[in-house]
Amino acid sequence: MQKILLTGATGILGSEVLQALHRTYPEATIVGVSRRRADGISIHPWHIGHEPPPEILQTDWDIIVNCAASTRWNMSREDAIRANVDSVRALEALVSPATRVVHVSTAFVAGLRGSHESTELSDYRNTYEWSKAAAERVAVATFTNCAIVRPPLIVGRRSDGRIARYNGLYTCVRASITGLAPALVGDERAYVDIAPVDDVARLVVDATRYSLTSGPVVRTIACGSGAPTLGTIVETTYEIVNDRRRLLGLPELERVPIVSTERWNRFYFPFIKDLLRPNQMRAVDLLNEFGPYLTMSSPLSGEVAVPRAVDVLRQCLKTWVEDHPRAVAAKPKVWAVL
Repeated sequence: MQKILLTGATGILGSEVLQALHRTYPEATIVGVSRRRADGISIHPWHIGHEPPPEILQTDWDIIVNCAASTRWNMSREDAIRANVDSVRALEALVSPATRVVHVSTAFVAGLRGSHESTELSDYRNTYEWSKAAAERVAVATFTNCAIVRPPLIVGRRSDGRIARYNGLYTCVRASITGLAPALVGDERAYVDIAPVDDVARLVVDATRYSLTSGPVVRTIACGSGAPTLGTIVETTYEIVNDRRRLLGLPELERVPIVSTERWNRFYFPFIKDLLRPNQMRAVDLLNEFGPYLTMSSPLSGEVAVPRAVDVLRQCLKTWVEDHPRAVAAKPKVWAVL
């Protein structure tokens, strides 16, 4: 009977991968670990990278799938290394020459220079990309049988739009319609590459069956030229939200403006930053992290395509609206600096 270990088993992707592994390997012993508390005997606590593996994991694993990571874009160098690189090194104690390792990276791992080989932080958009590039290099150098899966921004399932937690792109959606964001800083025509979580999970599980004897296998999943633009995302968001508001007898929301990075930095933010309340400044700082991903003039390319990405986006936004009735029905807060 095969033994499979999944790290990050309670995360947005990990929880979906766990279900997919059970469907694909119904006879296997599948163990998940997470630093989060979780119900179920198959999920064990392990703050990977911060403590040694618990005794229960000391066995011969046929497959290890590493979904453990921190996706925060504003981490310090030290925190990024602990979360995303030390967590890979921690697996070495559990990997034998026969173990197949699937490591989840990011489609943005090539940073600003088009290569994940650089060790310079300035060659990446943030510490997350920088640390994930370092994690890939460690994984390939450490594990004999290794596959790398690189997803872009992850959204809900293709089938029903569901996702374990509404993070990432959904943060911009909520901020836009509630008035938390006075504007979105980006480019209307920018490509925003997304992938449904069930597509990514399927690719991760498929990677457990790749032939890895000739060296590491890398698979990037991306929308390519079919990626929605920032303008499409905003337009679709307000279309779906306002459809629901009309049904509730509420006035339509006015679309949030999209402001270029240059205009925001030169003509807006310098004049208001000293007048902002603490919660407004925190909102600005949070949304600024998305800036590099809302200004991409070229789409990502990958070995695995995301078909009908705009249809996926629409389904995910419909589901988000269903799950957030209070946010959809609320009166947007007016941004005042006085």
